[in-house]
Amino acid sequence: MRNADNLLHYSGLTLHVSSWLNQEFTPEQIKREPMFFRASADFANRHGSLLTGSFLLSAEAIWGDLSNVIIDSRHHMLMPGMYPCIPGWHTDDAPRSPAYCDGQPNIFTPHYETEHLLCVVDCGTESLTEFLVGDVELRRSYVEAKYRSDGANFYKTCDGLLERALTLPDNRLERVQVKSGQIAEFNVHSWHRGMPAKTRGFRWFIRMTRYSKHKVENEIRSNAQVYLTDATYGW
Repeated sequence: MRNADNLLHYSGLTLHVSSWLNQEFTPEQIKREPMFFRASADFANRHGSLLTGSFLLSAEAIWGDLSNVIIDSRHHMLMPGMYPCIPGWHTDDAPRSPAYCDGQPNIFTPHYETEHLLCVVDCGTESLTEFLVGDVELRRSYVEAKYRSDGANFYKTCDGLLERALTLPDNRLERVQVKSGQIAEFNVHSWHRGMPAKTRGFRWFIRMTRYSKHKVENEIRSNAQVYLTDATYGW
């Protein structure tokens, strides 16, 4: 923290070697994988298939104790231009409360800080995750004023600020794209975004989170959203 108004934090990323790197998967393997919402490691292990089980083994080798984590996973069939997540730079599981800008994410004075392991297994889409690595500076008064004046949400405002920062001559932020099968380790201060599909195909995503205040739900889901930035897009 540089002063009361400016937040200077490090957007970090550690990439772990995985046996999945350069391994090819079929759409059938991805389609057979159950999708989880806030599942415990034990629940995911009992109900998951090949991909989930392999990820859990890798996660245990990285973190050791998985007794207090939550797991979210989903798979998508994507067409060119589709996103498997809401587009734009964001962080994961930033604390929210009604007292802060009606529930907007709060990384300025968080009451907890999460850590994550993320993996994408891609089968043709080239829709991967891109991270920013380096020092990120945000002005709290500007972000909060934008919300009060026109309802601009936190991530929309920060996405614009980060995009402009990347074009500056003195920019020192590095953009790193995680490869299919790699496991990315990061925390609530790590800025990242999903990339749109380039070709038609299937994609599986899983994220494990620790130190979250969300409760375990142990829910198996059968739906997944996709997102577009062009309202005129046709099938």
